[in-house]
Amino acid sequence: WRLAAQERAVTTVISWTKQVVVIIATGEGKSLLFMLPCILPDARVTILVLPLVSLRGDLLRRVRELGIDHLV
Repeated sequence: WRLAAQERAVTTVISWTKQVVVIIATGEGKSLLFMLPCILPDARVTILVLPLVSLRGDLLRRVRELGIDHLV
């Protein structure tokens, strides 16, 4: 784990907690927190709100590369 906060957040996310808010710095592993639940066997809907168009483009590329179903 990059941070203890990332480990706690992943544990919370995979326990199917309905709403999770995580604030950690750039490059500290936030993408894992929304991508991981999307590929689990009992995947549910994940809603991601991005404040910047540039982030959206980068994340769209990454989810496509990983084969994660998505809707923009």
